[in-house]
Amino acid sequence: MSMFSSVGANHKLYTRDLPKWKRCRVCVEGEDAVKACKEDYLPKLTNQSNAEYEAYLARASFVPATGRVLKALIGLVTRKPPTVSVPENAQSLVHEFASTGEDFEGFSRYVVSEVATTGRYGLLVDASEGDASRAYVSGYCAENIVNWRTEVAEGETILKMLVLEEEDSDYSEDFLVGKTTKVRKVLYLDDNGVYSVVKFRQQEKVPGANQGWSQDGDIVIPTIRGKQFYRIPFILITPTSSGTDMMMEAGIVLDLANVNLSHYRTSADLEHGRHFTALPTAWVAGFDPATTELYLGSSRAWVSSDVNAKAGFLEFSGSGLGALEKGLAEKWQQMAALGSRVLEADKAGVEAAETLTIRKSSENSVLSSLVQSSEAALYESLSLLALWSGVSPEAVSVEFNREFYEGVVDPALLGALGYAVTSGTLSFPAYFDKMQKSGLYKDGWTMENELAAMAMGIPGLTSVLTGMEVEDPGMEAGAGEGEPGTEEEEA
Repeated sequence: MSMFSSVGANHKLYTRDLPKWKRCRVCVEGEDAVKACKEDYLPKLTNQSNAEYEAYLARASFVPATGRVLKALIGLVTRKPPTVSVPENAQSLVHEFASTGEDFEGFSRYVVSEVATTGRYGLLVDASEGDASRAYVSGYCAENIVNWRTEVAEGETILKMLVLEEEDSDYSEDFLVGKTTKVRKVLYLDDNGVYSVVKFRQQEKVPGANQGWSQDGDIVIPTIRGKQFYRIPFILITPTSSGTDMMMEAGIVLDLANVNLSHYRTSADLEHGRHFTALPTAWVAGFDPATTELYLGSSRAWVSSDVNAKAGFLEFSGSGLGALEKGLAEKWQQMAALGSRVLEADKAGVEAAETLTIRKSSENSVLSSLVQSSEAALYESLSLLALWSGVSPEAVSVEFNREFYEGVVDPALLGALGYAVTSGTLSFPAYFDKMQKSGLYKDGWTMENELAAMAMGIPGLTSVLTGMEVEDPGMEAGAGEGEPGTEEEEA
């Protein structure tokens, strides 16, 4: 039996988590994607016909809470672009970072979004088949990392085998439509521990036969500047870690997506009930249905020879819909809490800085872990690219933004800090550091810029800031003889 006979198999954890990833994705995409799944997320009611179900589905409302929260959280992480440092002669590593030609900043935004959505994203450092010197990073979402095997040796987790699924489009027969075939790339360490790659292409369906996979080309042994590699250059990113241990973690929006879908089902039931209870229904007794035609309207009279004949309207008067409305409101509050208050309106009035910090601390910890794991993985992949290109890995660095919110400074604290500086109990560098972290200064604004600007507007500031050398901005402007502030005028 061939060592690749089970190339079509999926890892059991992949099969287990695939429905979770789907829930998160459709919730992020919005109402059309959710409703396209029909009974997966909105089951039919008992004895409901197809036509009745379509009307039931159409009346339901899906609130795009998950997508809005994800966009807001990614906006917080990427509020400031990552800082990437590479040598001048290796700028292409940043500008053409991904296999698609995307630069580092754009690709990193997508990476963070994927990890937040499904809790899983992979980076593979690879090179063009026609140009081994042209290295790049290929990204693989959770659904494309289908199988793997790891081993622990001397306390270290080693990735021994990995199966990645891709799609190959062939437009040779029809330029507009093309033909799409699934391809599985098997990356493994051979008996000598050498990194090797082999591809398999999915065979077309044959009546009466099972689908299989056929080997596409020979086994390839990638090299880095002529040297064999003894590890699979793949880094898996999760919300809390990065590396090759292939651990499974949920995306940070999974809980929100679950409540979002529950809210959607409650909405469907509420709208269904409103539809059938909003309008009253006429009823009659004592009228011969065979000889009497009844019409609603002021131009017709209902006449019956039965003195006990009656007519009326059935109208909804119970509290059943109120329970649904209450449930809808409760689930909205749950989504607001899970979304770290992104969906909830700000409180009226001024909130104390300490209270605001505590309120956002749990969200910050989630974002900090996400940023840390993404930063580590992207740095490692950039280092491998540098090695592949003949650049020292020590010459590159990556730093992500960790200032997720615009600074909030309590006015009382601001005044106290200012007094501490002028009274000499707090150094100006410490004061500036606090203000900079609070976001009160624009990007790139240095302490020297601030001192010079303050000296222009506050007479005698230089004498207050003991020991700080501040260049007089007026001298840069070229103050001439006879102008205010010159020795001639003072004399």
